[in-house]
Amino acid sequence: MNKLEAEIFGKYVSINRRINGWTIEGLAKASNFAYSTIRNIEQGISNIDEESRNKIARLFGYERFMNNLNQKKLYKKILDHILYLHSTAQINEMLEYLKKILKNEELQSSFLFFQYHLLHFYYLVYTGKDCGKRKQLKNIIEENLYFFSNEEIATFYDLLYIDASENDLNENVTHLLLKAYDYNPNSFLINIHLVMNLQRNQYLVGSLTYLENCKRLLYSNNSIYRFMQIGLLEAAIMADNGERAPALHYLFQLLHEADQYGIDIIKSSILDNITYTCFVDEDYFNTLKYSLLSLERKNNRKLDHYFYIAFSQYKLNNLTAYKQGFTFAKKMLLGTPYLYDLLLGLDYLIKKDLSKAIECFETAAKDTEERMILDWSVWIWKYLCELFKETNNFEKFLYYQQKVEEIYRRRTLRFYPKNEEALDSI
Repeated sequence: MNKLEAEIFGKYVSINRRINGWTIEGLAKASNFAYSTIRNIEQGISNIDEESRNKIARLFGYERFMNNLNQKKLYKKILDHILYLHSTAQINEMLEYLKKILKNEELQSSFLFFQYHLLHFYYLVYTGKDCGKRKQLKNIIEENLYFFSNEEIATFYDLLYIDASENDLNENVTHLLLKAYDYNPNSFLINIHLVMNLQRNQYLVGSLTYLENCKRLLYSNNSIYRFMQIGLLEAAIMADNGERAPALHYLFQLLHEADQYGIDIIKSSILDNITYTCFVDEDYFNTLKYSLLSLERKNNRKLDHYFYIAFSQYKLNNLTAYKQGFTFAKKMLLGTPYLYDLLLGLDYLIKKDLSKAIECFETAAKDTEERMILDWSVWIWKYLCELFKETNNFEKFLYYQQKVEEIYRRRTLRFYPKNEEALDSI
């Protein structure tokens, strides 16, 4: 074995020994090797022969240890194909391909066992399976990044972001994407994840750099779905930035193209964005129109529409329709904290109970801020400013106005802050 092979095999022995709950002494006794030999193997300084490697592998439950480091180029082609399927939004095909590769369990006992672990981690992250195994693989990979290429490390950090985002959809996980970007700035997936994350966290100007990268990289994967997705993100950034007329123009163009190319899967998202843009633009007639149109679609589960409809009916002074739909909307939004609180607040508003309305709106504001649903936070803060102005509570008015202005300042930052001190200073 050369030095790299000795180091990889040493890590293989060390990791599998610990997984199997053995001490060095226990493995030495079971393998009939000296304690010092096992220790030297794990440290990557023992050049043992193929038969000895196979002997240790059998103790871990494998038939042999494959001598396959020369297949690294073949593995790279496999990873490239997985990333291509992912970049072109062929998620089901990607998972089937991963499952097929992972069936070759011999790779777990080979010089490419780290790469096998990365593919296994990829599969588990995107299927949401086996949290314990995901954590174990994460720790193994994280402790051994030295054995991975820059592209593999970038993929790993991107996967960590996806995994962490399931529970923490805010800027606390943005640093994982920035690490991924440092290792592979030309990854379409990493760039689009950065756009989605920064737009969600309202770093709008900062997101534009990565959006331009996405446009540049888009032509390498030739995916109409991704083209539409980038258009949606650009329209969302426009809408949040106050450019609502061009955002709507762009969205209607995307809707036409979705019909033209028969991409039904994205039409619900386009309609959702049209409705949201009309709502923040205070165009309640079209908010009502496109919310109702959105809910007619079988695959649309976006609960925001029930509040859009109720609030639009209130603003259009159509209280009869509001009362008819309130009970059903309340039932649909039960268990959705901020939307449910907003709906209750609206009902109190209609009943002229301003103090209870404000209480509900403030509860919703707190929840959206904690969950980093900042587009909703901004809308609620602005509406609270109106309510506090109406009640002459200028202390609370200034408090929420300041929160809105903080987000407006955040939107203008060209770069995502690298540390908490920078975040506090905006």
